Amino acid sequence: MISLWVLIILALLAVNLGHEVSLDLRVGRYHVDKLKAYALAKAGLNSAVVELDNDKNDYDALTERWSTGMEAGKPIFQKKEIRSGSGEDFTVGELSSDGTYECIIDEERKININTASLGLLSAFLEDAGVANARSVANSIRAFRGATDISFSEQSSHPQGGQGFKGQDFVNAEELILVDGMTEEAVKNLSLKATVFGDGLININTVSAETLKIFLRGIARDISVADNFADQLTDKVVKDRNTVGAYKSVRDINVMVSTEEETNIFNRFVNRIVFKSNNFLINVTGEAGVTKTRLAAIYEKKNKKIVFWHEEG
Repeated sequence: MISLWVLIILALLAVNLGHEVSLDLRVGRYHVDKLKAYALAKAGLNSAVVELDNDKNDYDALTERWSTGMEAGKPIFQKKEIRSGSGEDFTVGELSSDGTYECIIDEERKININTASLGLLSAFLEDAGVANARSVANSIRAFRGATDISFSEQSSHPQGGQGFKGQDFVNAEELILVDGMTEEAVKNLSLKATVFGDGLININTVSAETLKIFLRGIARDISVADNFADQLTDKVVKDRNTVGAYKSVRDINVMVSTEEETNIFNRFVNRIVFKSNNFLINVTGEAGVTKTRLAAIYEKKNKKIVFWHEEG
């Protein structure tokens, strides 16, 4: 009888030990996969940087490899395996909610909230559905440190909210600290907002929607109605679709028909670039069931990473 109990106890100990060993093996495998996923994500980031550095054109276009992530109709940065058949890979960029794939994204297609004028900020906020856009635009400028502001139009002074920072925004999400901003508004703004670059817009990569906001900003700064900016937007987009990608101002063949359009256009051509300098690189490294996501901003001119964020 005693021998039977001894056997039972030994069997239970063996089962428990086996369970602990199995758990330790799974934990160990997880940590190994996590290191692999991180290394794969960094490999993807380095591959993206090399791709950008190899782009020697004097202009950028959304048809280039760094933007499409494609060559000869085949993806070059999706599920890229370091070792064939390993099931361990990295992907540069990501699929959007509508199923389209975006590889590397230049920041110059966005609106810089650190340099945007009152007119541009108000147009940007209105597009995002922010109430009292002009007042909130002034609050953003005050938050950045501007002192030439009257808040007589506002029902609430921003000092009654979160106060002033007196410095540039470090990211678009920091807008939530500004009086009058909501989480929904920040979410609506975030994909079109940037804090990188000098505030010039890339005429080749900017979307028609963002271009309209940008031109409305110029119109408002010179007291011209929005409809003239909208008409000019349509003309620029139509011409760009015909040309493909502008290489210089001489390539822009837009026929302005009014004095208002002319005034907007003349200021616009002084605020555009054809070659971007700051690029958002999103990378996912995957090993087993473990994923690591990296997001970085690469400053091409100085060949350095100026922003880094890691998940997983």
